Amino acid sequence: MEFNLIPQEQRPSSWSLLALRLSKKLAALLVVVTLAVGAAGAIFQMRTIWEQERFTDQAFPIQKRIVQQNEWERKLHELKERHDEDQRNRLHWPEILVCLADTKPEGAFVEKIEMRRHVLSISGMANEVGTERKWQDALRRQPSVRSVSASRMKQAGQTAETAFLLEVEWANDEQDTSRQKA
Repeated sequence: MEFNLIPQEQRPSSWSLLALRLSKKLAALLVVVTLAVGAAGAIFQMRTIWEQERFTDQAFPIQKRIVQQNEWERKLHELKERHDEDQRNRLHWPEILVCLADTKPEGAFVEKIEMRRHVLSISGMANEVGTERKWQDALRRQPSVRSVSASRMKQAGQTAETAFLLEVEWANDEQDTSRQKA
């Protein structure tokens, strides 16, 4: 038998007891859910960090190789550009020698040829006065020649031979050649 000495007005109702018990259970459930969500978040965060570290460890050598490859390609491109520039600035000796041979008048003898940059200095002797001027005029008509200057050096004793110096500036690319033709 059960006796309750608390007056009826002061006694909690069965609904309030039920609500109290239910609120305790809900609070406990809320704590458990919060802990579970927190644990799941922590596990997810740790897994994300682990994946990121693994990716970084795997990607670092690949990234390093990519950087090295890019550097190597840049150097190769610079080398190619430098080579192309050298090729554009390079004079083609067979063309020069054929041009000199085709335009050299009879009676002119070449003693020395010197080259500084794109200026060719030709020292020689001529049997007749004015031979160097004939050669100069013939060279001026060539599309690969930018400019020509001729000068007599000295009269060689009693003979009719005259020493001369021709300075020929050669065009070194397509633009110079096309300018001469125009």
